[in-house]
Amino acid sequence: MRSLELCMRLYTELRNSRIDNLKKQADARYLLYGVNEPNMPRFNVTLSNDLSLVAYLYISLGLDFYYYQRIVESNDCFEQAGMILEHIHRDKKYQDEVSQYSLLIASLSYYCAGQISKSFVVSKEFNDNLLLGKLIQLFLSRDYCILQKSIDDILLDPQSVSHDIETFARCYSLLLYFYQTGDFKKLDIAIFEMNKIRKFAMDENDPGLWWICRLLEHVIYCIRQTSLWTHLPQLGNDAKIIRSYIHNLFYKNKITELFKTQIKALEVILNGNGAVVCLPTSSGKTRIAELAILKALMNNPNSAVLYLAPFRSLAYEIESCFESVFSTIEYNVSHLYGANDFSNADRIAMDTSSIWIATPEKAKAIFRCGGFSKKISLVIVDEGHLIGSNERDLTNEMFLEELRIKVRNDDGCFLVLSAVLPNVQDITNWLTDGSENYVLSDWQIASQRTGVVLHYKNTSDIEWDKSHTYFNRNFITGCLDRKNTCAALAMRLQVFGSVLIYVPQARSVFNYARAISKMLSDEHYVNWIDNTCDWEKFELKCREEDPTGELLKYARQGILCHNANLPTNLRLSMERLLRKGKAEYVVSSSTLAQGVNIGVSSVIFSSVNYGAANINKRDFWNIAGRAGRAFVDTEGRVLFYVEAMNERDRRTENSLRLAWSYMDNKQLDNVNSGLLCLLCDLFNTFEQKKISIEEMELILETDCTDGLQDTIDILNKLEYIDDSLLSIIIEQEYSLEKISAYVETMLALKQAATDEKEKYKRLLLARFKRNFKVLKHERNHLAYTGMPINASIYILNNLDRLHSLLQTYIASSQQLEDLDIFANEIENFILKIPTNRILKIDKVILDSYRTLWLSGKFIPDSKKRNDIEKFYSLTISWVLNAISSYYLNVLHDETIVESIMRINKCFRYGLPTYNAYRVYSIGIESRQAAIELSLFISEHIKDTSVDLRKFLLDFNDMDTLTEETVSWLKILQKEDRIFQEQRKILKPCVLKINNSVDEVFYTCKKDNKFYVRNYDYSDVREVKLEQYDLERLVDLPGVYFINTEGNNYKLVSNNEQFKIL
Repeated sequence: MRSLELCMRLYTELRNSRIDNLKKQADARYLLYGVNEPNMPRFNVTLSNDLSLVAYLYISLGLDFYYYQRIVESNDCFEQAGMILEHIHRDKKYQDEVSQYSLLIASLSYYCAGQISKSFVVSKEFNDNLLLGKLIQLFLSRDYCILQKSIDDILLDPQSVSHDIETFARCYSLLLYFYQTGDFKKLDIAIFEMNKIRKFAMDENDPGLWWICRLLEHVIYCIRQTSLWTHLPQLGNDAKIIRSYIHNLFYKNKITELFKTQIKALEVILNGNGAVVCLPTSSGKTRIAELAILKALMNNPNSAVLYLAPFRSLAYEIESCFESVFSTIEYNVSHLYGANDFSNADRIAMDTSSIWIATPEKAKAIFRCGGFSKKISLVIVDEGHLIGSNERDLTNEMFLEELRIKVRNDDGCFLVLSAVLPNVQDITNWLTDGSENYVLSDWQIASQRTGVVLHYKNTSDIEWDKSHTYFNRNFITGCLDRKNTCAALAMRLQVFGSVLIYVPQARSVFNYARAISKMLSDEHYVNWIDNTCDWEKFELKCREEDPTGELLKYARQGILCHNANLPTNLRLSMERLLRKGKAEYVVSSSTLAQGVNIGVSSVIFSSVNYGAANINKRDFWNIAGRAGRAFVDTEGRVLFYVEAMNERDRRTENSLRLAWSYMDNKQLDNVNSGLLCLLCDLFNTFEQKKISIEEMELILETDCTDGLQDTIDILNKLEYIDDSLLSIIIEQEYSLEKISAYVETMLALKQAATDEKEKYKRLLLARFKRNFKVLKHERNHLAYTGMPINASIYILNNLDRLHSLLQTYIASSQQLEDLDIFANEIENFILKIPTNRILKIDKVILDSYRTLWLSGKFIPDSKKRNDIEKFYSLTISWVLNAISSYYLNVLHDETIVESIMRINKCFRYGLPTYNAYRVYSIGIESRQAAIELSLFISEHIKDTSVDLRKFLLDFNDMDTLTEETVSWLKILQKEDRIFQEQRKILKPCVLKINNSVDEVFYTCKKDNKFYVRNYDYSDVREVKLEQYDLERLVDLPGVYFINTEGNNYKLVSNNEQFKIL
């Protein structure tokens, strides 16, 4: 064992310029090997040998540092060793006789570094038939089913293998047992057995075996430190829930441990004061949210958790993930994202669930209607950096200000998640009970290599660092423009995995996709078919909503195009394909910066300029951070395209400086309060007009503008906050004293400069006083609407007219013509509402496209289609919800409320009847098919999704339907069949096992004979098939026999995938 002083000296020397240069050469060579570079540059001839020696020195130092508890240095040494050995030996075309062994060592080193994902990826590259290596590979690659069968083959006939192989097999059997039970004694036994083999290897002078044993010992130590069984019991006292959660992760997803950043986040969560977590993309923030939910609901079983997802696409993904994870412990997940309304169905869903997933707009509508029927023990704010001066970010900030009061009164807390939140302490001080309740880390599951593509006239070079010492010359050749250079670059990088080309302007997305398509061969296509119907749905939607056929053509080639101009229905379908990871190329505008959680291997920025300005650094890194997929890549590549002259001129150097400034992810823009920006603009505008602070307060309190246009414009911006101020007034029980104290805790005041806090507080309190008077004079229910005050007053003053319109529609046959008439009248009403906060469209356009939209027809003009969809799904929805809130909370007329909800659904999805919406909502995701099938719904079919789904599954009058509608019905039937097939039912079984001290036995098979065995194979018994049918039980994970009474062993299952009935 070296002294710590010697370890530190060697560690420092390993980072000298010569070794650093060798590592950079290896990195550059690794990239060129991967892309099949025909003209390889001359690298150092002893590069591989020199770096191999460096790698093993790193491993040795990593073990020594661990002994001295210098964990940071230890992890770094192991990671450096893994990376060096991977880059030397991974490419199959250049492997030598030691490469397979070196890949095993690399994989073990990565695991010792806590880089579990990288270990998994490299282990997959091992392809030697050596049994010992195969066992290690199966373990590190988490192929536990095949590993278990291999262990069976060895331990059911141990005489057929060497003693070391038998011992390795027993060790892995112990580890698998630990993963399923949390029995830490089995880890101690495994370490003891591994230590014996290591001593044997030393006696036999077998350094290869010694290194493997030494690293595996360390791996077992790491398993103890990172295991779910180590950390999760701290969340609460309900051992059954914790055990069920761990089993679910292991059997469904083969997850056995937490990443180091997740462990750090858990420590903060356990304090119970809330937390702000800022980690890079794909670093496990969703798992952190799950742990926080477990803690909250175990400690407060009758409470609820509110998960705020800023986009519907993200909400869909979170819902799917949570339903899979929490279903076994009976924490129901609600479906609340969508329009700005609160229906009876929403109320029922919330009453019967513990986890509410909602967009901020939906949650706000529910909150204003008093719909939070349970105490909220936890609010999770995803993409927590979305706070700022634009309308949506400002209104979200104000909603969080409202929620803070509710959460505090319920003794709950906040968990904020983000990948790009540099001033994390500001948000921590605002939303948690302490300044230290945060986790900020740049640790990544996959490393990221950043570089600049310098495009000259006839060639393109890649420079991987600012100093121009680490590069790939002539990476792309030929006289190409920006678009075709990026396409050619994407094709070369695709050998490493999927490539995302970022295009700032939506209109250019298809141009770049077209360039890639032309470079691909005519026979090139991707097989999207899997055990879902997502591809079939996408094909049908393309035929209905993409008349050009381009989207489908490119998708078949593995190119997915994503921008804001896609119809919503089609975009959501494409996002489901994106998450599968099968796309070879993704071309996208900034719509992927938020809300779509996908990973790719490489990201190419064709530009950062989207017109008048450049994208901000937070959006840049929200996209760039997707480079490097967990359990797929060890490294992601981020490249920035720069147009260069043949000789570097000033313009080129400026472009390079811009590129490298973006690449520095340590210099992100701070997240600043939108309310503070508004107050600052307000004060500066008034000050320029020589208006005193006292006069400012008077203007804000009375809305007196004296006709000054600048003042009117500023006061109009206050519409964004007024409704939240109303809500806060009500929550603070109309106490100006409480409101004054609360204002000091708002984010705007916390971020304001010390010498400016007082003036901003005075301005804000003046506006509170104005709204206080409005509430006193105009009735409390103004706050229920969630709309700007002037708009709310206008709506309430015209309720008689609105009531008449509603009653006329309700009394009608409620078909397309009736909905069209109602829509026309409500449009006329909305266009007169005195507010700038809602989207208003020219009445001529509405008259031209209304019937098309409501009849489910496609609108070819993408801009008009988007405007029409936003108007009907957002503007009308918001207004109707305001009306509904009044009927619900003031008039208590639930009949009208239900009717408004049904109208809202028709408007939002562009469907003529509520029955058409019902068909659409249960899986017929085509508006035309939903309308056609709705004609067959009779009165006796109940208004439930179960009854309607059964009716459609049993539908057999296919001859009366169009071909597209028949296809949708077949998809529905296929989905039902897949669901039934996934339910694996096992018959109850009781075995009689005599004279055993073991509580548990597992089923296994070898040479067509069936056995039951205990955890370490020390008790193995053959079972005759004529006595018991064990064929289906062999090596089923989580399925075993447990002693119930005497010699009786009953079949049980800890695996949700297998039910015993």
